Amino acid sequence: MGHASRIWGVWFGLPGDPATLLTNAERQRWSGGEGLLSVYSFGEDATAQKWSLDVEAALRDPQPLVHDKTYALHDGKHLWSRAVYCNVEEGGGAPTTRILTGGADSKITLIKETAADHDDDDDDDVYNYAETWETRDIRAAIGGEEQLPSTTTTKQRKEVIGRYDFLTPDVLLAVGNMGTLLLGTFRGKNTTTWEELAVDDEATRADMQNVYAIRRVSYGGALLGSVTGGIYYFGLRDRRVVPVARLAGRVVEVNALSDTGRGAADDDVEAVVHLHRDAASVHLVLDRDTGAVKSQAAIDGLDSRFVAVSAARIDDDLLALGSRHGWIALLRRSADDDGAWRPVFNLPPASGDAITAIVPLPPSPSADSRAKYVLATSRDGKYRIFQLQFDSVAAPQMMLLHETTPPFGPWIEGAWFTGDAAAPELILYGFRSKDFVVWNETRREELAAMDCGGAHRTFRLARDEHAPACAAGRVRLAFTRTSRLAVHSQRGRFHEVVRLGQHGREIRSLAAAGRYVATGAEDTTIRLWEFDSDSSRMQHRAYMKRHVTGLQKVLWRGDEYLFSSGGNEELFAWRVRTLDSVYAGRLAVVCEGVFTDKSPMKDLRIMDFDVAPDGDADSTVVTIALSNSALKTYRYTAAGGFALVCAGMYTGACLTQSRHLETQNGNLHVVTASTDGHVALWQGRGGKYELAQTLQVHQSSVKSLDLTRRGGGGGGGGCYGVVTGGDDNALAWMLLKREADDTARPLCVRAELGAVVRRAHAAAVTGVAITEHDGEVRCVSVSNDQWVKTWAIREGAQGMRLLDEVYSGVADAGDVAVLERKRGGGGRVVVAGVGLEVWRRDGRG
Repeated sequence: MGHASRIWGVWFGLPGDPATLLTNAERQRWSGGEGLLSVYSFGEDATAQKWSLDVEAALRDPQPLVHDKTYALHDGKHLWSRAVYCNVEEGGGAPTTRILTGGADSKITLIKETAADHDDDDDDDVYNYAETWETRDIRAAIGGEEQLPSTTTTKQRKEVIGRYDFLTPDVLLAVGNMGTLLLGTFRGKNTTTWEELAVDDEATRADMQNVYAIRRVSYGGALLGSVTGGIYYFGLRDRRVVPVARLAGRVVEVNALSDTGRGAADDDVEAVVHLHRDAASVHLVLDRDTGAVKSQAAIDGLDSRFVAVSAARIDDDLLALGSRHGWIALLRRSADDDGAWRPVFNLPPASGDAITAIVPLPPSPSADSRAKYVLATSRDGKYRIFQLQFDSVAAPQMMLLHETTPPFGPWIEGAWFTGDAAAPELILYGFRSKDFVVWNETRREELAAMDCGGAHRTFRLARDEHAPACAAGRVRLAFTRTSRLAVHSQRGRFHEVVRLGQHGREIRSLAAAGRYVATGAEDTTIRLWEFDSDSSRMQHRAYMKRHVTGLQKVLWRGDEYLFSSGGNEELFAWRVRTLDSVYAGRLAVVCEGVFTDKSPMKDLRIMDFDVAPDGDADSTVVTIALSNSALKTYRYTAAGGFALVCAGMYTGACLTQSRHLETQNGNLHVVTASTDGHVALWQGRGGKYELAQTLQVHQSSVKSLDLTRRGGGGGGGGCYGVVTGGDDNALAWMLLKREADDTARPLCVRAELGAVVRRAHAAAVTGVAITEHDGEVRCVSVSNDQWVKTWAIREGAQGMRLLDEVYSGVADAGDVAVLERKRGGGGRVVVAGVGLEVWRRDGRG
């Protein structure tokens, strides 16, 4: 363990000046009575890590630092700022340490620690501790000595607790490999109580040593399955093990279909029992109180290679199974006498990894009772949301709407939605390196991280599915480590977000459509935001990571399609939809199209692009400017991908900007800008672009460009206004005027330079955005000098006039966009760079 790259700072976990001499008593208090000193390091890998050092031994000989914990609470790279504050309360209170971290993602987090020899047993609201047991420890806790089978051999079989699950968040049912049935109750640190359960039936008692699977199927109730095919029910009410069924196969897993939360209705218990190899799985319905079988039906018709590992009840007549190899099957109950469940739809795998959980999304109040969406988690590190499409005649279908990779992976083991009635939040859990992580995907916050040794082990997680998001940090994890049963308990979070962050590196592109804003950054990710005018905050809505290089451009087409480009000639088309669900993160995004028409080396950068509808709602014209001076136009459709329409080549200068002037009726007219400071007009004919005109505007590279259509000018056919920002710190305004009097003829324009402000900023002008106010054309510009300026643009000698300027806290500004004005509200401007800011525009600017 350790940092993956450079370390920016190291702090000692001591009060006051590290050079201050501490007495032995003070050092003992801060070392937890073990003589260990805490050391904190902060790195380029955006993690803070805690280490322990044996001070007494280090005074004699060099000692290694022992790694204790990793705090991965930031995105991207670099923890640039940090502070450690240690304090001892008067009266002998527990020493506490507060660690503040600030990263390149603009996020500030506060970590709270208490010295190891103090605990929070008196605080019922917050705790965090771990306990481990062997069978002999549990027997000693019960009050009797460990009883081993009588044998004359020198080697005796050791009893190991290998199968277990939580019946409630505070009660654990466990079975040893020698058949011992144990019940543990967790009340706090060092106060766990155990009892051994008696099994009256001799055959049942003998089969307990063959138990292979235990799964909670109701609040306080569990099913036990053995390798001999025995199924047993245990309930907390009577604490009895009841034989339920004898199946023709080895039980390998049990999935609960009924609600297992505290507030679940007193309905019947429903579960799917999975059997080994070719044996069919079995669907069971049991009485919640007695465990009596009310219904038993086989699951037939699945491919012999389909190894079911997860299941969910989607509707009254629909069942979903997930396989070890990524397949998802929808099944319906047969109308035949046997009532078996048979597949009606099979969804091929997106990857070959297991589907670890299938969870229906909470419906919206306006929706009908049928589930519309399901979420599936996978061990490929992604979760996906599918839409269920029902037809009165045809079989149901599943369509992928959302696919993303949370940052805590790579293994996602399950998910649930919180009990917030107004807006349930999505909680994911899985493994990251040696840690088991509980992650709030809606808020993009880590709720818990527990060192369990890694993913390859038996584990069970206890949580209250009906609890609100504020209580989602109360979890209890049981896992096996070195043949011991370990339980890590946490209630409350030991870190909090002081300031929300954005991307892990600089934002290079920004695009607004309606109420949503898309940002693309050097950390290779795209994020979608929604501005909340009530709280004056940008609310995070979606996260996409498909690019492998830094983003160059993001651009909306309407509010349903988003396009993005970067290095390695990456160009993606994203489909954006709003889910009809009460789920708080109801924005669904999936990568629908991938650009494949690449150069032999595939090493060019798509510097800029523009999109426009192509008459058909499903067709889009996309024009890209490449770093090798090539200009290409494609027609994109979901079915056919990107098809080349027209291509041209500029001089040796790199194209940096491209905008459409006209794309309808087969006419292609494009304006570009380049690193030689020129603006060029192009006309497409016969699949080739012809250069119509060039006009030098800047002394060096054109860094930004925006275009607006105007009604006047020319021969009555209108004209275009273009604003450019250059690497020469200048801002320029030009008109593209129509030359033809007959507007029915193909578009023919000429560029005329209107005005240039040579020292518009003190550094390169990296972003411009055109807006209008009371019929007047205005321009907002941003620069590396961190000033946001508003300009009035007029015809004739007045040219461009500065209206207002404000200093921005966003360093290395990369783009600017104008949010649509709402009724009764003022317009707003979004500035992006190392951070994100929203400015309100008044009448002056």
